[in-house]
Amino acid sequence: MVRQKGCELLMTQVSTQAELQAAIAAQEPDIQVTADFFIDARQEITYDVTISSAPENRWTLVKEDGFDNYMFEIDGNGSLTLQNIRLDGAKETNTAPVPYGLISV
Repeated sequence: MVRQKGCELLMTQVSTQAELQAAIAAQEPDIQVTADFFIDARQEITYDVTISSAPENRWTLVKEDGFDNYMFEIDGNGSLTLQNIRLDGAKETNTAPVPYGLISV
């Protein structure tokens, strides 16, 4: 839970891909990333969600070497808002073929 301007704002905090996947599976509407971590599985977004970092920290989600799919796939019923967060396709080190970008809509 994060407090903002005297009112409570419920926000699920994640620091690993497993925690992110669990938050998405539970359809948490507000997810706050609290560390850099690697993504090696496509995250399917089927609802409206915001994934953010705290204002004082901009964390990075990095595509794992060899992972050859989208980091996020958004279906027709979902929307993804990213705030103060970086997505890194690891172009310099990723040895997987590059038929996929980072996000599919």
